[in-house]
Amino acid sequence: ISRWSARRSGALVHGPDFRVPPWQDVPRVVTIHDLASFHADYMPTDFAAMAQRRLEQLGRAGRPDAVIAGTRAVADELADRMPRLAGRIHVTPYGCDHLAEPDTSAVTDGPPFFLFVGNVEKRKNVAGLVRAFELLADDQPEVRLLVVGKPGYGGQGIEAQMASSPVADRMDRRTWLIPDELAAIYAAARGLVFPTWYEGFGFPILEAMWHGCPVITSHNGAMAEVAGEAALLVDPARAEDIAEAMGRLLDDDTLSAELAERGRRHARTFTWDRCAEQTAAVYAGVLGD
Repeated sequence: ISRWSARRSGALVHGPDFRVPPWQDVPRVVTIHDLASFHADYMPTDFAAMAQRRLEQLGRAGRPDAVIAGTRAVADELADRMPRLAGRIHVTPYGCDHLAEPDTSAVTDGPPFFLFVGNVEKRKNVAGLVRAFELLADDQPEVRLLVVGKPGYGGQGIEAQMASSPVADRMDRRTWLIPDELAAIYAAARGLVFPTWYEGFGFPILEAMWHGCPVITSHNGAMAEVAGEAALLVDPARAEDIAEAMGRLLDDDTLSAELAERGRRHARTFTWDRCAEQTAAVYAGVLGD
């Protein structure tokens, strides 16, 4: 590729997932989706150390000409941790308009339920969600919780927590749903509850909004940035806050409808055309066009 690029003006290489080749004679762009490896207890120690080394290499000699991040939260953290990259970081939000338009005909009557979508792991704070649901269930005898996602780091303990919960019979668990099934679940849920500790972006937030599902998410970092003014924001460290927000969606149909509509409009501002245009602008800047 290095010899190929030398024969073609305007060529560059883009590493879309954290890594980029170390060639010095090729303009280089890299996308960094998150810095989860720098946050304690979110992944196995050896894997986190490997990921940190790869990221730290970007901040030393041979650093890329430009770095793309999906959120301002990641961009700011990256600049703080790797000052040598400051001035080369560009925020290019991702899109969600690849999703199919919501099909509400699939919605069926049944008891109200809340939804979580994502890997079942420590970083996603599923344990805090389970505690919040237990608080809510004391006052709401009909409500249920559906947790959708593959087991992740620390997931075994979370699965045991769910199985031993006093309201275990009101929690449902699926590791995977096909897109049409997930779309119907989003449309039927009373709300997505996504009280994660850390995200680089948080696609489930936009997925839920796209399908008209009200969102409860964390009040910090990329989650609050992506959600904007279209979600209920909570302190992920306080199960009481999460439970209170869930209760509000159960008790206030006007609030639920308002958040659903606001979310639908908000999600449709995240387009892949905009992402492509902003990425192309980064390329042009690197190439001096």
